[in-house]
Amino acid sequence: PHHSLPPSLPIMIWPFESLILFTLCSQSPRRREIFQKNLRVSHFQTKVTHQEDSLDERPSEWDKESVIEYNESMSHHKAYSVSFEKSLSKGIFAELIVGADSIVVTDNYDNVFEKPKNRDEARNMIRTLCDQRTHRVLTAVSFRVRTKSGREFEKTFTEETRVTFSNLDDSQIEAYLNLNDWTDRSGGYGIQSVASSVVEKIEGTQFNVMGFPLNLFVREMMFLRDVLREEQEKEGSG
Repeated sequence: PHHSLPPSLPIMIWPFESLILFTLCSQSPRRREIFQKNLRVSHFQTKVTHQEDSLDERPSEWDKESVIEYNESMSHHKAYSVSFEKSLSKGIFAELIVGADSIVVTDNYDNVFEKPKNRDEARNMIRTLCDQRTHRVLTAVSFRVRTKSGREFEKTFTEETRVTFSNLDDSQIEAYLNLNDWTDRSGGYGIQSVASSVVEKIEGTQFNVMGFPLNLFVREMMFLRDVLREEQEKEGSG
């Protein structure tokens, strides 16, 4: 059946699923869950390249500008690691490719924590985060759009959330590490898991800490409403 865009929808509604081929460049189960349960995108493809969790070019010293630049270069690399489909099926008017990357940084941006490679790294990360109490989680999102008529759009943006931990003693940290909840998680923790009991305060959106700034993403995508309507009109007049 031919789907059309409704004339008006609340900003938080994602009305595009039936009109877009959605490609998520991520192996994160948290991001896939956000798309499925929160965006209600039931049909999308996941493409993952054999990319390392960090780029070779890391600054020798960190500050806010270099942290954001590094984070956005990661998401940009993911979004450009896959190619657009050669053709779109009937009723699909655009392809959307999304790459995202989350990092944990100290509150003054002088240290970056990605995924710990081993238990010792995880211990050092959690100890630092607890000792400093408040840290920041940055998620960069890069998207690429190509319409059926060949128009292309791209953008990269970053959301930031401050998280305050309770202080843990060494025995509590070791007990946490024994759960292996630190594996494959930036900063060595996941806010939607057992580490949530350590969180005293969040300044910003929890979805960003989970790995995807849902509200900001939907707001950034709203330009597609007009783009898709124009594509439908082109096909109807063709």
